[in-house]
Amino acid sequence: MSKAAHKTDRNFDTLIDQFEKRVYDTVKGEWRLKLLKEDLHTLRNPTPNLPGLTKTATAQPANTLSVWDAGCGFAQISQWFAEAGHSITACDLSQKMLQKAQQNFDENQLEATFFHGSAQSLASTLPQFDLVLFHAVIEWLAEPEAGLTAIAEKVKPGGHLSLLFYNRNAFVYTNVLKGRWRWQHILSNAFIGKGKLYL
Repeated sequence: MSKAAHKTDRNFDTLIDQFEKRVYDTVKGEWRLKLLKEDLHTLRNPTPNLPGLTKTATAQPANTLSVWDAGCGFAQISQWFAEAGHSITACDLSQKMLQKAQQNFDENQLEATFFHGSAQSLASTLPQFDLVLFHAVIEWLAEPEAGLTAIAEKVKPGGHLSLLFYNRNAFVYTNVLKGRWRWQHILSNAFIGKGKLYL
């Protein structure tokens, strides 16, 4: 893992509107959520999909999971789990993002426990969870390895960690497709430090 470029964890309070428009109100953002839901579907809905089997909107999953959304942002994925009846704990360093997440839960009459603060600072105060969501956070941490370790320790034995982080190969591929031949920067990792961390 390369050296982090940040001295402190990145807080998105000042960029919340821009973040929402450029990340989630785009086709890329829609696909990101769609693919995450496909990957996490069997955890959210452990009942097999059998022909003729119908589920009611209020049906509770056979096994309710305890889910921690560590660095939840707007908490779209944990809200999706809450809609299926799972128990949600969510936190974020950004007060504004956390407020937006709480508002979305309230508007949809869903319950969750929310904490304002960084995931790694809260980790020692929380129990272990069946599922920990750690999506698009690690690349914004001052100490990514320590942060990942603290978060991973909160996964119950036999539980799951859903880890999503910036993909270096996607950056290289995008630059090639757009004709941005920055090979020297790519080969020397000179682009690291723009909020990106590559494992």
